[in-house]
Amino acid sequence: MVWTAWGGWLVHRSQATGMAFGGALLLLVSDTILALRRFRHSFPASQTLTLAPYYAALLLISLSFTR
Repeated sequence: MVWTAWGGWLVHRSQATGMAFGGALLLLVSDTILALRRFRHSFPASQTLTLAPYYAALLLISLSFTR
């Protein structure tokens, strides 16, 4: 998803594709933290650190459709 969003941003360079790319990056961050929690060990505030970029990513990706 990140590669596709990045490719779209490289081609179009619009606000919408930039927000989609930012959302994809935030989903990558969220999934990385989730994997660390699941397969390594849980750490303080790990749930907040997982959900904050997840919800921000959903917002950016949703807003990218309205721009």
